[in-house]
Amino acid sequence: FNEMVTPSVADINYAFEIINYRYNNPKLLTIISSELSEEELLDIDEAIGGRIYERAKTFTIAKSRDRNYRIRKAVTL
Repeated sequence: FNEMVTPSVADINYAFEIINYRYNNPKLLTIISSELSEEELLDIDEAIGGRIYERAKTFTIAKSRDRNYRIRKAVTL
């Protein structure tokens, strides 16, 4: 199951309100954790992705199922 769910217009508008408020108040610390890349965030909405990207101190950890602690002990049938 690796299907991306597209956010609704209401989801995007709500996210924009939150991100934009915090963007305009740079003393507020904002932590965002996502499995999406910066490019994928921009594909969803450039205004939100751009604000996140501009203010972000980012680091990327390469995707790997070996790092998923939830499935380490899974038995393959």
